[in-house]
Amino acid sequence: MLGCVTGILSFVTTSPVGAQADSASLPLPGTVRLAWSLVDVLLLEDSSYGFTLFISPNLDAKPTPSTRDESLALDPVLVIQWLHFARAVLDSARSGSIAGTGLHGPLPLLARDGRDTLYVIYDPRARRDRRYSLALLGPPPHGMRVFTTRSELDRLVSVLDSVATVNARRHGPRVLEALPGSIRMVPGSAQTPPELLWAPTLAYPLAARTAGRQGRVFVKFVLDTTGRVDLATLTVLLSDGADFEASVRALLARAEYRPARVYGQAVRVVIQQPFTFRMARH
Repeated sequence: MLGCVTGILSFVTTSPVGAQADSASLPLPGTVRLAWSLVDVLLLEDSSYGFTLFISPNLDAKPTPSTRDESLALDPVLVIQWLHFARAVLDSARSGSIAGTGLHGPLPLLARDGRDTLYVIYDPRARRDRRYSLALLGPPPHGMRVFTTRSELDRLVSVLDSVATVNARRHGPRVLEALPGSIRMVPGSAQTPPELLWAPTLAYPLAARTAGRQGRVFVKFVLDTTGRVDLATLTVLLSDGADFEASVRALLARAEYRPARVYGQAVRVVIQQPFTFRMARH
């Protein structure tokens, strides 16, 4: 067996607060985790307004060149409106009133950046285990369709409703709104996101490799104005072991980035990033 590791950069400026976990493998308080058969669905609340939906293939998912973590920053008011139509599709599928040969789904849920969209899909033509799916569509290479069950989609709709209702009561975002010790990156030509320049190889822990143990680590940290990770801000959102966490921490301690900039000035930003440790056969 060979140990393979991947780290997928996902620059998302959110700070999770006050939610609860859905599964026994508990993430940090402030996230909601739905453990599906092939993916984990994570909801992280924004520090000011809205929240982010992450879809992360778990270790049972067959790795392919297109296997990647996807994220969607959502406006809670739009989510609440969209859920009305999503429930209508699920209720119609449950009652058997949907027929025909086409796909059925609500209007797409548009992300806050206007780039990606989320769909709940019911296909009466498909075999039973592929009739329900969740699809995230965006410009290449972004995009994912996850086949799931009606009960898992019902649970997702319920959690989205709860999180969106809480977030909708908060004030909307302001352009270039300051986060604690950082700047919230808002889409615009005057802003340049951070860029990874160099990082050491992510080491597979020896004991885990010997035991054939796989795992994932999902972290959040502040990148400072010099392009280095502020390790004092490193927070583990989801982890399958302390040894995997130590490997990720060692990599981030040496990683070098080009800092984010707003109007040419280097600023501190919050980054959320997943790492996967997977065993691969010769």
